[in-house]
Amino acid sequence: MKKVLSILLSLVALVSVFNCAITSYADTVIKTDYDELYYSYYNGGGFEIGQRSAIKIKFSADAYCDFYLYEAGNYNYELFVQKFTKGVETTVILPAGDYEYEAIYVDEDYYDDPHYYVEVTDVSVQPTSITMKTKKKNLSVGGSFKLSYVLGPSGAIYGRESYWSSNTSVASEYEGEVFANNLGKCKVYAKIPNGKTAACTVTVNSCDLYLLNNMSIPLPKINGNKKVKWKSGNSAVAAVKGQKVRGKKAGSVTLNTTYKKTKYKTKIRVVDYNKMLKKCKSNLRDRLLDPDSLKIYHIWCGYNDDGYPAIWLDYGAKNPFGAYVRGNYKGYYYDYNKKSKKFKFDGYTSDYRGSLRYEKKVK
Repeated sequence: MKKVLSILLSLVALVSVFNCAITSYADTVIKTDYDELYYSYYNGGGFEIGQRSAIKIKFSADAYCDFYLYEAGNYNYELFVQKFTKGVETTVILPAGDYEYEAIYVDEDYYDDPHYYVEVTDVSVQPTSITMKTKKKNLSVGGSFKLSYVLGPSGAIYGRESYWSSNTSVASEYEGEVFANNLGKCKVYAKIPNGKTAACTVTVNSCDLYLLNNMSIPLPKINGNKKVKWKSGNSAVAAVKGQKVRGKKAGSVTLNTTYKKTKYKTKIRVVDYNKMLKKCKSNLRDRLLDPDSLKIYHIWCGYNDDGYPAIWLDYGAKNPFGAYVRGNYKGYYYDYNKKSKKFKFDGYTSDYRGSLRYEKKVK
């Protein structure tokens, strides 16, 4: 008797598990609307989706009808348009949000107002597994890539994944896009609602720096470690001393180091300060009504927010009315061309001198 009871209880448990499995993937009706359909103007309705879903829309009417779906209140953007006949259904994937639809009767020869219903059903297949396609990725500072992964089972809906980085100072992410910020190594994760994760190891192992000759700047850190030893490929162009690198003469050089068995490199491009100052003065004179009235009071040099070499001039010059005024001018190089080995130049005047990275007052 005990053995029979045990078998019965096991069967009940098995049926319960099977029913739960079916229920968890059963189609869920989100909205059903019933109404009459009129020619020359529409009947409409709406529904709300709490999270990204694959929905099935079934339309039933006694007449041909145009069916339009919009984001709520945004009638300028049709998500999709379809002509429906009785019993026809379609499936579309939508993010969480409020939606509205309109159904317009188009059969001019139909004189009676036909009845219709619209049924919106959630048919999403929930992901149960996630596998990263690219498990390792090397980047340069400023580079980016999109995480690539596969969800299971087949047909599982994308868009409910969450992401995070183990070290945002090295690489950060936004909606699955990974951005390289500084040298180092970290992992970027993708997670599905059931808690399962997949990871991609991101190594940011190269960067570009620009340097004015006779100026020193801090060397890049690797995972925030200050004890990394860099070696210059040509100390006559840029010399390393401690945790700083100093520009010697115009040119290019590569700095190398190895940290925890990973090789890192920094490309240094040294710009001649005197040539840049000459370019700044020439460009500023071209902007003045009376170039001969130009007088330079103070000069600062450094790097702008993008790391490009920059020079600030505190100057005085005659304005178009002949009065002598003070102003500020900023000139900087950017977008180095590897073929011509030249920078582009830009400059502008400003009422505010502002600040430069690693600023140095020259005059």
